[in-house]
Amino acid sequence: MRRLPLDLFRLSIAAVLLVTIACSSGRELSEVPNEPLSQPTASQSPTVAAPPTPRPFNAALDIGVVVPGTDCSELHIRNSELKPGDKIRIVVVEDRPNRLQSATVVGLKTCPKSAVSGNQRITVDGGDPSATEYEIRFDDDTQSAFGFGIAIENSALKIVNGTAQLKVNEDSAPLYFRDCSGNESHHLTVWEGKPLTGKRIWHSYFSLSYDTVPTCTPAEYK
Repeated sequence: MRRLPLDLFRLSIAAVLLVTIACSSGRELSEVPNEPLSQPTASQSPTVAAPPTPRPFNAALDIGVVVPGTDCSELHIRNSELKPGDKIRIVVVEDRPNRLQSATVVGLKTCPKSAVSGNQRITVDGGDPSATEYEIRFDDDTQSAFGFGIAIENSALKIVNGTAQLKVNEDSAPLYFRDCSGNESHHLTVWEGKPLTGKRIWHSYFSLSYDTVPTCTPAEYK
């Protein structure tokens, strides 16, 4: 009987051992029951922050008084959360037809005095709490004017038959804007429904240092 060379013999033994181990491992694996894949729990799932819900329209906070100036224009409004770069829509009712303008918030007011001489005090919608005063920049400086400042992003403002209207949502009645003069004062009002016959929801006024001819009705200032 011929003997195998030593190296070939060792290789044969190693091959037999490998086959034996592989078969043994296969039997052990086949005896392990299949377990369902674990599903990630709610606590393991990545959380995505929901976008903040816009605050509902509030005339007391979202409507203010715009005062133009040669070097510095102002917005007086009871909303203390406006930031530089925020856009403001402006309703000008002293002209007929009414006009719509836009401006950008620069920051808190740094004007040394009232933008227009003769204005002694501006009371915004009752004056409690006091209004925050911002410096604003008109998008078109050649068209700056007194008016109502609307701090609602994408506000649905339009001119209908020469009159400015604001709809805060699809189901709401349009809001109308009106101004008039009192004794040494100028009054701005916003109405739900037609002015003087609808519901007045906002009233602000300028106290002036000069005489004016009264044109207001009691519904506009009482």
